[in-house]
Amino acid sequence: MKVSDVYQSKFLRGTDLQRAVTVRIASVTVEQIGDDRKLVVHFKGAKKALALNRTNATSIAEITGSDDTDRWPGARITLRPVPVLFQGRTVPAIRVEAPAGAAAPRPREPEPTPDAFESRGELTADDIPF
Repeated sequence: MKVSDVYQSKFLRGTDLQRAVTVRIASVTVEQIGDDRKLVVHFKGAKKALALNRTNATSIAEITGSDDTDRWPGARITLRPVPVLFQGRTVPAIRVEAPAGAAAPRPREPEPTPDAFESRGELTADDIPF
């Protein structure tokens, strides 16, 4: 009997993937995992979800062309198992990539200029202490 069979997780792990797989995002939630709040991506037709680290969250934002997680559902991404160094050991991890042959991401919405903030009475760089 394997320990991993007894203590199954609702989250994907690097050991769950034997090869790259392309999936479609169904939804994104925020969950408390240990001491951290993490984005969790759920996939259409999948039993397990992927708790995102900053690297994978940034990758999805780049692939979808938006850092607004409300715009991620419906997007296709590829999950690839990769070896990474963690606490002095090489362990299997998951990295997110654009699917092969995927169209370029839709353009991001333009960032407002500092003048736009000032004209609306919002904070400027001079108002922020850090």
